[in-house]
Amino acid sequence: MPNTYFQFKQFRIDQKRSGMKVTTDACLFGAWVANFIKDSSLKPHHVLDIGTGTGLLALMIAQATENSQIDGVEMNKYAHQEAIDNFSNSPWDERLTSSHSYIQKFHSSSKYDMIICNPPFFGKNLKGQLSNKNQAMHNDYLSMEELSDCIDKHLSNEGISWILFPEFEMKVFTKWMEKKGLYQTHEVSIRNKDNTPIFRIIGGFSRDKKSPETNEILIRKEDGSYSDEFYNLLQDYYLWEKETR
Repeated sequence: MPNTYFQFKQFRIDQKRSGMKVTTDACLFGAWVANFIKDSSLKPHHVLDIGTGTGLLALMIAQATENSQIDGVEMNKYAHQEAIDNFSNSPWDERLTSSHSYIQKFHSSSKYDMIICNPPFFGKNLKGQLSNKNQAMHNDYLSMEELSDCIDKHLSNEGISWILFPEFEMKVFTKWMEKKGLYQTHEVSIRNKDNTPIFRIIGGFSRDKKSPETNEILIRKEDGSYSDEFYNLLQDYYLWEKETR
């Protein structure tokens, strides 16, 4: 029987009841944003994690920062409870919160200088039998237009938001963001190996209109081992097996 948790170096994700389990692309997303924070002059004080799920991204950001307050919002009651438990069992419990709410109904007394989101993107025709997983992966409850509205509502004037989408969905979402005066500042293409299709894009958005910085990450080398860039990004988080390197 597989584990109902995913163990990282400094925290654990219990995910028995959540529809969205820990995935490689979500870990890479969190690690890339965390690395951006470390290398940037931007040190976010107030971070919003839209659709926090079990709290993975919030915990990765908490590990990478010293004083950031990270607020997760999660509509699914089971994932929300697991996020609370995962936060409570982490070293950064006092800086992490989870609200059981639809992001469309969420209210905050202040704006956020960073918003992160790994949103659902599958359509209704691809639904399976598990309702929790459907909520986590399908966009019935949070359309791209609604997500762009919520980011515009909660993001500070100088803030930045980070989103993970497949390539086509990112192009569509970018147009919705532009209607709100939010423009792409970063575009990080993710491939499994060299010469394979792009399967995810990390997009950064702000109110500052400029040409986006572009980058590309390969998860694996041709021999199947992890790429140096992937290894370096995840080394603070993953418990690597001995044969990894």
